[in-house]
Amino acid sequence: TTAPNVPPAPPVPPKPIEHIKKMVAKGACFTLNGKEISGKKAIEVVQKNKHINIDAREANGTKPIVKLSTDPIVIEN
Repeated sequence: TTAPNVPPAPPVPPKPIEHIKKMVAKGACFTLNGKEISGKKAIEVVQKNKHINIDAREANGTKPIVKLSTDPIVIEN
């Protein structure tokens, strides 16, 4: 028998370092714990820290903003 209509599995999310490299290529602005850093530095930080929080925001017509944090993320309402 065949399984009933099973939806396909969601795509595997990109590895964090691959995502950061794509954002560097797009000319994103990066911050680490609230301080602006270069894309090269962002790549180094993500490679060294497996538990980093990444908050990437893209808006139409503006540079993407990527916030890196070694602190727990605080959700603001």
